[in-house]
Amino acid sequence: KKQLVCATTDGRVLCYQFFYNPKEEGRVCTLQLVHQLVGNNEEIVDLRFLAGKEEETLLAAATNSTHIHVYRTTNLDCVATLIGHQHTVLCLDVATIGNQKSLVASGSKDQTLKIWTLESNVLRYQGSCVATGEGHMGAVGAVAFAH
Repeated sequence: KKQLVCATTDGRVLCYQFFYNPKEEGRVCTLQLVHQLVGNNEEIVDLRFLAGKEEETLLAAATNSTHIHVYRTTNLDCVATLIGHQHTVLCLDVATIGNQKSLVASGSKDQTLKIWTLESNVLRYQGSCVATGEGHMGAVGAVAFAH
């Protein structure tokens, strides 16, 4: 099943199931709202899907803060918080390596690029910063892994 998420300016995250049928006349795509994350008090500036354990899908969210929150898409529970930037996180990208291990790249107003890994334990994930790119003359506003 395909998923699509969007963030609204009032801080909600809406998770849709996406159906694509090119043979259907008129409406080729259909969206069905599956979950909503409400009660978030921070503006969400970027979202990225990443692989979790055992076919679990996770969602990384850069909010208008120094943190990156990682949510389970089935119920939008926060399963990890990546902490390490000194200023607002502006952008994210995700790559999968090896045995479905995800890397998260983040850029920030603190003029750094960080690479994170997620390791799973019983109910949550532990995020670790494994690399920091420094020496930028301004905020890092875009990051992209080559796929």
